[in-house]
Amino acid sequence: MALTKRQKQVLDFIAGFVDENGYCPSFEEIARGQINGCQRGLLKLIADPGGRRVVGVQIAGDGATELVHIGQLGLAAELDVDAYVDNVFNFPTMAEAYRIAALDIVRQRGRVSSSEVVADVLSAIL
Repeated sequence: MALTKRQKQVLDFIAGFVDENGYCPSFEEIARGQINGCQRGLLKLIADPGGRRVVGVQIAGDGATELVHIGQLGLAAELDVDAYVDNVFNFPTMAEAYRIAALDIVRQRGRVSSSEVVADVLSAIL
């Protein structure tokens, strides 16, 4: 889903599920992706510079059509990043990628320690 014209004016943002080199882990790193054999695809959440408000979602690859409605609903309802962390995503499903992306944004804004984020990500994946 594309950012609106107003959202594009934001010069700084935080992208969840992307490391400092711009690498975005693929769906094969999600448990359901491993089970299904999904080799291609990604999900990114884009938040405001403070890492609180979700302003965009990028989804591509295998199963994207099964995931896009979650991001669309979240944007329409103006859900914040914490809503993706605090709500339950069934496991193992591709939708858990939303939680992992949100946890990455939380890590970047420094809300919790990196060891807590790593533990949460590992528990979500395993």
